[in-house]
Amino acid sequence: MLQVLRHKYRIDACDIDFTEHLCYNSIFKIFQELWTDFNSCNGKDNFNIRDDYGAFWIVTRYMANIYGLPKYHDFIDTDIWAVERQNLRLILGIQAKMEDRILFEGKIEACALSLIDQHICTLDEIEYPLASEIVSIQPDYKCGRFTRIMKDSTADDFIYQRKIRACDIDMSRHTNNLSYLPILLNAKPTSFYLHNPLKYIEIHYILQSHEGDDLNIAVNDDHAGNMVFSAKNSEGKYVTKIIAKY
Repeated sequence: MLQVLRHKYRIDACDIDFTEHLCYNSIFKIFQELWTDFNSCNGKDNFNIRDDYGAFWIVTRYMANIYGLPKYHDFIDTDIWAVERQNLRLILGIQAKMEDRILFEGKIEACALSLIDQHICTLDEIEYPLASEIVSIQPDYKCGRFTRIMKDSTADDFIYQRKIRACDIDMSRHTNNLSYLPILLNAKPTSFYLHNPLKYIEIHYILQSHEGDDLNIAVNDDHAGNMVFSAKNSEGKYVTKIIAKY
C-alpha cells in the first residue's frame, strides 16, 4: 500500500514570476501534478475510475500556507499523502521543503463525479485507500479546516471581464482549475504583490465554465490583510472564489 509519494522538483523558467521566485499559480500546478501522480500510483487515476466506475475526479478546493518561495533553478522536495477520507470527499496533504525547511504546505479536497448521472459517488464505491492506511509523515503540519467564504462581491468590487479561451480549458472541455488563479489574481497589479506577498491562498470551485464564457472578476480588500477574489458568469452566478491573506 502506498503511504507517501515523494517528488523532487527543479524550479524552471516557466514556474517563476517577475521576482524570479516560484509564482503562486505554480504552487497549485505542483499540487495538481502530485495529486495526479498519487492517484496513478494507487491505480485510481481518471482513466482507471472512468473505466471501472464510470466516474472522474473533481478537485473542489485547494489550500496553501506559504512560508517562503524557491527561486529559479532551486530544487524542492515534495510529499503528498491521504489525510482524511470522508463519505464523499477525499482530503490530501502536501508539503514542499528545501534543505529541511518547509516552504509551503497545503490541502486538496476532491470528490468523484459519476459520468452517468452527474452525482457525487461515495468513496466506498471508488474503493479509495482508507485514511487509516495512510501514515502522516509530518506531525507539525499546520493546515487547518477549509474556510467558509461568506463575502459576496458588489458592483463596486468589479475589476474586469475575462473571456475563457481555448488554452484555458482541459481535456474534460471545461476550464482547468489552474487557469482560474492567474485570472483572478490579475485583479491586483504587480505593485501590490511587490509590497504585499501572499501568505495564504484558498480556492473554492463552485460551477464549471467553458470556452467562450465571459467571467466578471471582482476583488474585495478589507485592507487588514484579507482579500476575496471572485468570478461570476453571465448569469450572475459564482464560478469560483479565492480568499487570500497577505
